Amino acid sequence: MRRLREHAANVSKQVLEGAESAKSLVGSEPCGRCGSLALALSLTTCRACMRRVCGNCKARIEVSDAVVDARAGESSSRGKQTVCRVPCLATCVAANVSEFRDALSRSHLANVEAYFEDSRVECFPRPDSAEAPTGAGATARRLAPLAVQALRLTSYGSVATYAYRAFEAGGLAATLVSPQTRVVCDRVVPVLRRHFFKAQGTTLAGKLSTTREASELALQLYYFGCATALERLFSLPAPEVSEEEGGIDAALDAAAAAIGAAQWLYVARQLRAPHDGEDWSAWYASRVCRRAGWTLVACVGASRADAKCYVPSAPPTPFPAWCLALRKDKALLSVRGSATSTDWLINSDASRARTNGGYAHCGMLAAARAILDKCGARKVLETLFDAGFELEIVGHSMGAGVAAVLAALLDKPATCVCFAPPACVSPCLADALKDRVLSVVHRDDLVPRLSDSNCAALARDLVSDDANFKRRLAEDKALLAKHLKDLGKANAMMHDQNNTPLADESPSEAPEDDDKYLELESPPARDEERLVVPGRILYLRQKDASYAPVLGDHNSLNTHLNHIIVAPRAVDDHHIEAHLDALRAARWARGRTPARRTPPSFKRPATTNCACCGSDVTWTNISPGSDSARASATHHCRACGEVVCAFCAPAGDAVAGDGIAQTLKLQDRRISLPSMGYFSPVRVCYPCAFASYAL
Repeated sequence: MRRLREHAANVSKQVLEGAESAKSLVGSEPCGRCGSLALALSLTTCRACMRRVCGNCKARIEVSDAVVDARAGESSSRGKQTVCRVPCLATCVAANVSEFRDALSRSHLANVEAYFEDSRVECFPRPDSAEAPTGAGATARRLAPLAVQALRLTSYGSVATYAYRAFEAGGLAATLVSPQTRVVCDRVVPVLRRHFFKAQGTTLAGKLSTTREASELALQLYYFGCATALERLFSLPAPEVSEEEGGIDAALDAAAAAIGAAQWLYVARQLRAPHDGEDWSAWYASRVCRRAGWTLVACVGASRADAKCYVPSAPPTPFPAWCLALRKDKALLSVRGSATSTDWLINSDASRARTNGGYAHCGMLAAARAILDKCGARKVLETLFDAGFELEIVGHSMGAGVAAVLAALLDKPATCVCFAPPACVSPCLADALKDRVLSVVHRDDLVPRLSDSNCAALARDLVSDDANFKRRLAEDKALLAKHLKDLGKANAMMHDQNNTPLADESPSEAPEDDDKYLELESPPARDEERLVVPGRILYLRQKDASYAPVLGDHNSLNTHLNHIIVAPRAVDDHHIEAHLDALRAARWARGRTPARRTPPSFKRPATTNCACCGSDVTWTNISPGSDSARASATHHCRACGEVVCAFCAPAGDAVAGDGIAQTLKLQDRRISLPSMGYFSPVRVCYPCAFASYAL
């Protein structure tokens, strides 16, 4: 009985203590920053100063161990923690940025010092093993091919695919608009919607939220592109442009020598799971660089798994993947183009910001400053400059814009070769960069023309072409209805001499240029407010079935670059592979043929390892290591004769994917080598495909 009374007394005591504790939690408590009273439950302890702060005074950020107060009793764990918005947030941001910069800078400088001691050093050794994820999500992805195959066997897969294609863009748009034209619409519409006005004067910006309105604009762009393509077919050839012969040839040679480095990080990102981590991608990029005679000393953001590159600031500062390689007394900084969501954050910040000598694209300027000052690149470059190294910067697409801005920000002069750069600098800054920056623009490439003024001109053209759009749309709807009514039977062969498109319209007698039909008046704007392509511009212009390259600047090539061409080729011409083929064709058109070479003798597969990546050639097969797989997985590069695997010398091969019954189709990077007698495309490894002699 006595024990029961003691137990009851203890329980009563615990209940009273719990009530007091709950009362203290529910009670009011002043905020440690603003002093306002709030429920104790709503207050959070700042990990930097240990004060209790309310919701209006707190923020979440990664807190470095260096700023954690000793009263915390433990180091802060990685991940977002609560801190005071003022002033602890600024302290934590500065500490995080400093820690991020110092860690990268120490790594880069250590690699540079190792290169000074031995130029053959391997700064990025091959990782010991690849760890594949084993979570539920990864397992589901590996089993997904079986589920898809089951749907196909029950014939539901084809029905679902057809329904998706029929309704994803609103009926007729899905039928007529090609995937490349959809890419044009995706790139143009965000800028175009700010300028597009209906005939009644209402903007389309507020109506693009529905799929129907977006499909209608896609169709209007499609029909406008068809009309302009017909006009180009019926236009006369453009007159010749007189240029200094030596200038064009020197520009072609400079572009041919730099295009390989612009592709290094693209190739490294193609590694699939479980080799898609940062260590594997940096190692593979170093192997490709080594075959080209370069030693990689810095590589940031090249992997597919860790794709988001940003400085841990508030808000985070995105920057593109970049790498730095050395060879003798030359340094080469390569910047990758848009490949991730953080890269598109850079593209979307299209406002203008002042920099050295003019204005620049705000997102690309912030990314360039992040690479220099927050990724440790400036200190490394200063070390190389002091050692007598010359710097060249290369990039493609968004990476080309960042590369041009980098050349403008550096104190020491550096040359820069940009492939498919966007309009990213003001005219005065573009003129100041003529001696250092060479921009390569390929035919109808969309990105160098995607400026605000060009989109405004395109919007005015679409409004004026509204009547023709409705007429062509009605005709195609009627023809499509007839096609469905006849159950898709084959049409009769047409033989009507009067059915030639635009037969009732006579072409111009002597147009000044083949792009005359799109010569538009840009809206009046101050010179410093518009953005143009930087530096000298090598325009790979097509003339009939060949190329007639032109060398100029944003003023002399204004008639070629002041309009957006709505065509599938505008997307295809942007790819780095298209630039590679165009440079080869342009050099051949000007008689810049490579010297005659004897085809190499094929190396005997004594080690069965790839000469590029060093792995067994069967690693991409579903049964790696087997002799039966070796028969079909062993290839030779036709340019160097080395034994290579399918991944390092892709020719559209289907290799094993990360899942049961899953295959991945590789790119087809075969090229012709007329200097060796190969006039049809043949299999070559990545380093040989990048080499200038193969152009």
